[in-house]
Amino acid sequence: MFSFTCISVTYFILFAIYYGFFKDLIQKREPKEIDQQKKFFFFVLNITESRNYLLITAKFKTSYR
Repeated sequence: MFSFTCISVTYFILFAIYYGFFKDLIQKREPKEIDQQKKFFFFVLNITESRNYLLITAKFKTSYR
């Protein structure tokens, strides 16, 4: 349960940073830079998502054995 709250908090912080901080910067930039920014953001999101998924599965596997 604790890990789930940590994951939800990290996602909330990530989206808050993305929509609050990067939105103003993205509107002033060229389309090519926008694509790079989005690709980088989703790349980081995928890394954190896969890492959290591995942590959750590892915890479940150890708790049920």
